[in-house]
Amino acid sequence: MPVVLKDHHKKFIERMITDLEGYDNKRPKGHVYRFHKHSQRVAEGMKNLAIAMGHDETMADALYWATLPHDIGKMDFPVEIWDYKDANGVPTKPPKELKHKRRAHTTRGVEMVRAYFGEDCDSDPFLKLMIDIMQNHHETLDGKGYLGKTADQLSQEVRMACIVDAADGWSIIRPHKDVSEVTPKAVYHKMSVTNVGQFDTDILSVFKEIILCPSKRSLSLQSS
Repeated sequence: MPVVLKDHHKKFIERMITDLEGYDNKRPKGHVYRFHKHSQRVAEGMKNLAIAMGHDETMADALYWATLPHDIGKMDFPVEIWDYKDANGVPTKPPKELKHKRRAHTTRGVEMVRAYFGEDCDSDPFLKLMIDIMQNHHETLDGKGYLGKTADQLSQEVRMACIVDAADGWSIIRPHKDVSEVTPKAVYHKMSVTNVGQFDTDILSVFKEIILCPSKRSLSLQSS
């Protein structure tokens, strides 16, 4: 069955992104990783990548909307867990146990979708696509992702989302990162060399033209 984006899908997603923005606004001022902005960039990147890979505008737009709510599960956690500081109040990397807890946002998001749409999640092609991306956007081909899934368990759409999501996350300046680490060239090197084996190389080669060529980063930023 074809993937068809319907009005009630869009209304749900729009409400979730509005809620996510409100959640972001409860976080400490000055934090650099605003989840609703990240979600919008990743959705736009997904649409651009889809067009670069030869998908038609209808499917590219469906992928935009299916990707947009991928991080809504983060709202199911206390807002304080996302902006970790050491004993001196300095922002730093979180401890392993907190990182592990945060990883459940993928499953929490799926639970939110299923609670709203019910049994339609198992038959509606768009909802199945949205859930697939939401559940698996932190997986890797070598099985080192959040859920330990391997290449044969990851759809092409998920492989695309994994690349775009990681690229955006690694492009954000953080307290523990040097500016040189977040340039497009550095991010692509991290994806293709440092973390070789994690991402689909065929899709990554297409994405390379987008991330390293400014004129191609906005192949289609308008979503209907």
